[in-house]
Amino acid sequence: MISLRDAQCRPVRRPPQSGGVHSEAAAIGSVKRNYLRSSEQFLVAGSVCLGLVVSVPGSVRQPDGLVRRSPPLGWHEVPFADLLREATGHEYPVAVGNDGDLGVVGEYLRGAAQGQQDVLYVRGEVGVGIAAVRTVVQAP
Repeated sequence: MISLRDAQCRPVRRPPQSGGVHSEAAAIGSVKRNYLRSSEQFLVAGSVCLGLVVSVPGSVRQPDGLVRRSPPLGWHEVPFADLLREATGHEYPVAVGNDGDLGVVGEYLRGAAQGQQDVLYVRGEVGVGIAAVRTVVQAP
């Protein structure tokens, strides 16, 4: 899913989405097409793309964005971040993460959990994704 955000991570607009993709090449093509179409239709004049962040349902190795395993997509050991960088000519910084991990970060920074110390994020779609943020305060 493509979601355009401004520099403060506020949603600009979410364009209509096409059906699911499963091959790595189809996913790369979908991101490129949707980004190009979205940037032409929805970005405010004078805005710039700061980078591409892609959420994947499955296990994603950090910091290189290697999709270790994504059963819904049928992917195993796919260097998705590298493939996306190559497909966009290394024009943008690229980050790939697990959908639950990125979801909790979004809610913690800009969503319903903003300002909270402890957050548990549970996402259920094609399986269950769980992520948590816990603030640890050390005694002086």
